[in-house]
Amino acid sequence: PPHRVSRAMTDRRSEPDTPIAWLAALSAAVWVTDAQFERAGPRIRYVNAAFERLLGYTADEVVGTTPQIFRHVQAKPDDFEAMRATLEVGGSWHGCMTHTRKDGSALDVAWTVSPVRGTAGRITGYVAIQADAPSAHAPA
Repeated sequence: PPHRVSRAMTDRRSEPDTPIAWLAALSAAVWVTDAQFERAGPRIRYVNAAFERLLGYTADEVVGTTPQIFRHVQAKPDDFEAMRATLEVGGSWHGCMTHTRKDGSALDVAWTVSPVRGTAGRITGYVAIQADAPSAHAPA
């Protein structure tokens, strides 16, 4: 189950020389998901402290859910379909979207999502790195 995996990932955060510790140290918001695309998207397995500060959700609130939890009402379905199509064939996706913070306010983010591959080369999850992009959707 995603919750057990995420707890194991979170517990390893204190180990200084692990990939999770490296993600925890980043000032950019990071979240990691599994590779299972369900109707609402893959399940979130890990978020770092910068994610919690940026979106206002704690790890306990989002781990085990899908990214739909912060999808903004004005989000364009075509953007998500393009991202999904890119990720499902093993590519990395970069773009800007509007998310909804826990307090209900809109947040424009620039982000990159990349696949994580296991030892056999199979996609085992995705890692997303996000940053506040206040002018991402500003009129030209």
